[in-house]
Amino acid sequence: MQRLHTATPTILLPWVTLALGTVLGNPASAAAEEAIETVAGKTLTIVRDRQSVRVSQAGRVLLRYRYAGVPKKPYVCELTAPGGENVLRDAPADHLHHHGLMFAWSVDGVDFWSENASCGAQAHQQWKLRIEGSGGSEKAILRQQLVWQSPQGNRLLRERRTLTVPAAVDTQPRILTWQADFTGGPDAANTLTFYGAKYNGLGMRFVQSMDADGLHFNAAGGVKVAGTNGKRAPWSAYTARVAAGRKVTVAMFDAPANPRHPTEWFTMGETPPFAYLAGTLGVGSEPLKLELGKTISVRFGVAVFDGAVDADLVRAAYLRWLRL
Repeated sequence: MQRLHTATPTILLPWVTLALGTVLGNPASAAAEEAIETVAGKTLTIVRDRQSVRVSQAGRVLLRYRYAGVPKKPYVCELTAPGGENVLRDAPADHLHHHGLMFAWSVDGVDFWSENASCGAQAHQQWKLRIEGSGGSEKAILRQQLVWQSPQGNRLLRERRTLTVPAAVDTQPRILTWQADFTGGPDAANTLTFYGAKYNGLGMRFVQSMDADGLHFNAAGGVKVAGTNGKRAPWSAYTARVAAGRKVTVAMFDAPANPRHPTEWFTMGETPPFAYLAGTLGVGSEPLKLELGKTISVRFGVAVFDGAVDADLVRAAYLRWLRL
């Protein structure tokens, strides 16, 4: 593994993050794309610029994560299927606060889901990027420190967010693991309360072509929105058309160690206006408590398959993910 630095900043404090977002504006600008940190393995490459971190293999982007120049929360803005198509949509006109793959809920009276002036922000603090393994068994590990702050600047929650991206294998789905370890912040009360709408948690907004004529199905045998929305299962999946004549299946996995496993899922789609999939931990039905000095860890997997796969193939991928 080779680490290359073309500039020095490895820590971006919240005020620096906001300043960069204001100055850079368009993430496609040349300044935003300039690498300030590169980690190169034999198979995978991690490149961080001033707004995003991307993981690539053989010149093809597997994942892109926006952490600066964002309204309120960092998120995965690009996640590709084995065929190369991105399955995530960012800030559509109908819901500007929907950002690809994102995690949010409310904490002690502060809404971190919406993005108006009264909402809190997940402020980026620091990155630690590395590649483990060798050759085809490499995996990129993106570890981010964040602070969840109220509009008044109260630091309610600390989060260590870890995204793990294994090297792609031609015959297997693309896999992402999203882990979040939460502890109380320095301005928190004795006990923090997590709650929100029924769709709060780790949620995915799909590209527009996947908004209609898709199919939700889950590990419990439920099908369509009627059989999957609000239901508990170890995993839930959605199949839809991502491009002309091509379909993909996106599955989300719930780890057995998560609070309230198997999680409660929110599903939407098959008919307009749009499709959505979220692992919610049931905070819309019952708040989750975190005592100061303790940690709540949440771990989800996301698998992207080419084609319309069946429940047996999703189950097999889920079992492989559990062994990772």
